[in-house]
Amino acid sequence: MATEHEITMVTLGRPFHLGMLYDVRNDQSITGVTLWDWQTLANHTTTHKQPYTGYEIITEDSLQHKAHALGIDAHSLKLRLLLGGRMSMSGSAKYAEDYQKTNHEARLTLKYSTTTHFQELTMKHLGRDDLDHSYLLDTDIATHVVTRVVYGAEAFFVFDRTVSDSESKKAVSGSLKAIFDKPVFNIEGKFKLNLTKQEKNFVDKLRCKFYSDFRLKKNPNNFEEAVTIYRQLPSLLGINNENAIPKKVWLYPLHLLDNNITRIVREISSNLVDYSISTIENLRSLEVRALDLLENSIFTRLNHMKEQLSDFTARLSKIQGDLKEKLALYLPKLRGNTSVEESVLFNVFKKVDSSPFNQQKLESWLKEKEKEIA
Repeated sequence: MATEHEITMVTLGRPFHLGMLYDVRNDQSITGVTLWDWQTLANHTTTHKQPYTGYEIITEDSLQHKAHALGIDAHSLKLRLLLGGRMSMSGSAKYAEDYQKTNHEARLTLKYSTTTHFQELTMKHLGRDDLDHSYLLDTDIATHVVTRVVYGAEAFFVFDRTVSDSESKKAVSGSLKAIFDKPVFNIEGKFKLNLTKQEKNFVDKLRCKFYSDFRLKKNPNNFEEAVTIYRQLPSLLGINNENAIPKKVWLYPLHLLDNNITRIVREISSNLVDYSISTIENLRSLEVRALDLLENSIFTRLNHMKEQLSDFTARLSKIQGDLKEKLALYLPKLRGNTSVEESVLFNVFKKVDSSPFNQQKLESWLKEKEKEIA
């Protein structure tokens, strides 16, 4: 299905401004040129306050949960997220690339989000005759133009705690969630730190990673530092919110400016998105289990099995890399006006299912190794 109407999109830390051109076929902004002169844009821009502050506790680490936390609805952006470093992201959006590398950790993420204002173009009649640089419509360099920008900032505090052999991961995760269910944090950035001795011992073992749109001299590394930073976040926007950045944009289709131009942009089906994400995340999950297994001290005496597991993890990593390369190759073609159909990508992932490296066979092989070690 082709997109015919205005769409909204989160920026993922990428720079945007009113009047900027954008190509949704490859999710790229077009810099250096605009449809209107800067003075025209300035004369037809209005600014409105949009105050909001909130926080969210995230206990899952899957890509689907990360996409939801980042406000990503578009199927194509979810697949771009799956490509990791192949897509340019910055600030709080880098949180999407942080996955647990071991199952011997419990994780909880605290998201802080605020919006300050939005700007929008006030042109009542958008059309070719109203453009200062209408020739750009004939170049096919873009599909949409930015007509509205919401400003704000977000921060993700990612807390990890190692789970010892004598502990239950489920119990540790439950204790971690219970700490954050206390009124330690609230949306105003104020806090009340009232922990028992047992809880204090628990949080002292937490490690913190921080992904943020805020400018800090030093990122927090532990719970206590995180609480201090959290309290400071509202003031870091600046007196006049001058440190707020673009967080969401509205994209207006160029073909609605001129009926004589054609920009075919095809939607990606939810089936393809879910299938692609599930396949790669299952492979990643198996790789993490294998890497955890390699940490077992028994391998100081079983070199042959260690070599087998090392080869297994290397193959899993290569399969994921190959799938991502194919995804990066075909995704723009699927979105644009080409002969490439979704079945091409479906077949790429189905080949994995029909190969010796399908989920069931890999799972079975790894379970056998886990039994041998146990």
